[in-house]
Amino acid sequence: MLDQVLSTLNSAKDLLLVVLGFSLIIVFHELGHFLAARWAGIRVLAFAVGFGPAFFSFRKGMGWRRGSSEAEYNRLMKARAMSVIPPPLPPADISTTEYRLNVLPFGGYVKMLGQDDADPSARSDAPDSYQSCKVWKRMIVISAGVVMNLLMAAILFVVVFMVGLKVEPAKVGYVAPNLPAGKAIANNAKELGVTEPGLQTGDLVLKVNGKRPANFNDLVIASAMARGGDTMRLEVERKGIAKPLIFDIEPKKDDTTKMLQLGIGPAASAMVNEVKDPVQAALFEKFFVDVGIVNVKPGAKLVQVGDDTNIESVYELSSAAAKSGGQPIPVVFENQDAANKGTRASGTVLPVREMQRQLFRTEADRPPSYVPHVLGLLPVMKVLDVNAGAEKVGLKAGDIFEQIGDVEWPSLAEGMAEIRKNKGGTVQIVVLRTENGTPREVKLDSVPVDREGRIGFYTADTSRDSARITAWPQRLAVSTASLNDDEKSDTDAIDRAVPVPSITSLNLFRGSTITKIGDKPVSNFNDIVNALATATDAAHAAGNTAEVELTVLLPVKGESEEKTVKWTLTSDEVASLHQLAWLSPVEPGWFEPETFIQKSSNPVEAIGEGILQTKSVMMSTYVTFIRLFEGSVKVEHLKGPVGIAHVGTIVASKGFVWLLFFLALISVNLAVVNFLPIPIADGGQFIFLLYEQIMGKPVSVAVQNAAALMGLALVVGMFLLVTYNDISNLIGR
Repeated sequence: MLDQVLSTLNSAKDLLLVVLGFSLIIVFHELGHFLAARWAGIRVLAFAVGFGPAFFSFRKGMGWRRGSSEAEYNRLMKARAMSVIPPPLPPADISTTEYRLNVLPFGGYVKMLGQDDADPSARSDAPDSYQSCKVWKRMIVISAGVVMNLLMAAILFVVVFMVGLKVEPAKVGYVAPNLPAGKAIANNAKELGVTEPGLQTGDLVLKVNGKRPANFNDLVIASAMARGGDTMRLEVERKGIAKPLIFDIEPKKDDTTKMLQLGIGPAASAMVNEVKDPVQAALFEKFFVDVGIVNVKPGAKLVQVGDDTNIESVYELSSAAAKSGGQPIPVVFENQDAANKGTRASGTVLPVREMQRQLFRTEADRPPSYVPHVLGLLPVMKVLDVNAGAEKVGLKAGDIFEQIGDVEWPSLAEGMAEIRKNKGGTVQIVVLRTENGTPREVKLDSVPVDREGRIGFYTADTSRDSARITAWPQRLAVSTASLNDDEKSDTDAIDRAVPVPSITSLNLFRGSTITKIGDKPVSNFNDIVNALATATDAAHAAGNTAEVELTVLLPVKGESEEKTVKWTLTSDEVASLHQLAWLSPVEPGWFEPETFIQKSSNPVEAIGEGILQTKSVMMSTYVTFIRLFEGSVKVEHLKGPVGIAHVGTIVASKGFVWLLFFLALISVNLAVVNFLPIPIADGGQFIFLLYEQIMGKPVSVAVQNAAALMGLALVVGMFLLVTYNDISNLIGR
């Protein structure tokens, strides 16, 4: 309970830091306008921090006041204006500018005489009014806020790179086999003797489109900002290869994020993820207990694999598993948390066989995806975890799907296809839920599916914890008119030859559970692979077919009914079974990404890096808007205040330097957005002033009013849309 309270307090503190930091960025923006207005000789009526009524204020010549001094000042000026002595103009010892701290200390504004963005008709003929100032000076005043934001960002970047920022190197970790990075063939592969396609774990990206990536995030941004249909050129350093490999890869849209991506993840380290949430921490410990290691705490470090104590990453364990032949691997972790620091957790990890993957099309309007299986035996779809939306409709982590819509005991591909088929409507769901060791059937009627085809849960399958199986998917004939060349090629290959496994001839019921292979009991898919491999050893050595005996528990409700069947495997199936590699059950995703400190060696280098980062972020922001109009970036990818605050809280939890880096990014983005040619933004005002400078007369008030209304409608509409997206993403729709 105490841990949860502390976690909540830390999150609240991080959120407060983000909000205050964002407010400081806006205040600096307004400070730019204020200083430029004073330089230009424009009367500044108020410089305010925050919005709403004044909490207290200061005016030179009048001192501090609770609330605003404006009413008192106006009365004084009116009284003096009606008297011959003193003169009607305010005396020099009372300032025309009031400095305010308002009750909502978020953001701020500058109020100049005769200038009001929301009311273009507001004017003043006073000699020190906004309208009386020369046009070129007003252009400087309008631009000063943006300049101040860029200057602030550059300074923050300098500070960040003087202190040092922990970032992920441009090194490849996970590679999705069915996405571009997993399928690409290097241009010089034949020359360098490389036979396997795709990027590989451990590859170091030296250049992206001719530029050196500073960190892994540069790869993500480069792919997300690519023009649809264009390729990215990657120069890659790979251990054991004499020269860099050259890849031309076309990023593809991710089905979940809808953004262009290569299909790679950052390299993992030897450090287990640190988790503050006590529930997640308990899941971490349970995971390691399940794979054979007791007392591993979040944040622990992998220090030994077999006899090897020179451990740099979790991939050493993956490599040992690949060479293990299925034999247990001794491992040692060293805990790093304060309560257990220095204590060691040792055990043995039992490698598991990889599953086969068949490229299959299960939906007409989506590209093909890989279906995991073992000689045609497919695991059933289940719930890994739920968010608030799925929990509300009654789903729970661990639920196995007995039925989704019209599909009984669906595989992962079939289940997701059936849910998406009902997007924007509802779907009937039946799950098998085990509580206190007893399975029971739970029916969920009219489960809502959002417009993106989601309910709000994380998917998994039963391969690790059950030997329950479902049917081989049916071939789906589709039109390829809406597909790109790669997708058409994949679909053509599927349509030409989808190998039908021999298991389909047995007509096993969906939802059946294999209990034994021969006389060997099995409880999950790893057991199935091992038992099949043992049963077919002789046939594999001779290159023959093999016959195995399966004991199957049928999915008959209310009773247990077993039957024994004979299964004849083809020689090709036997060969493919024995080619399956050994994998570590300890997945790299449970480990912290590999990191290094990106730091400048001296102040001059830090200044250069600060300027470079400011320019890079500014150009990326402009490219984002270009890609938005081209369609490769969607409106739902943009963040509003809620989304910025949420991301900022996550970033702030990584440390104060990361918070400064985040604020620098926001400062640049604010500068860019504020100088777009939108009438109520600084960029729109600058366009009006440019017209006035060229034509010698201002834009008519009627045109300014119409433009202001259009700009206001655009900004408010965009604000509501991105806020809706932010909240929808947070609550899982």
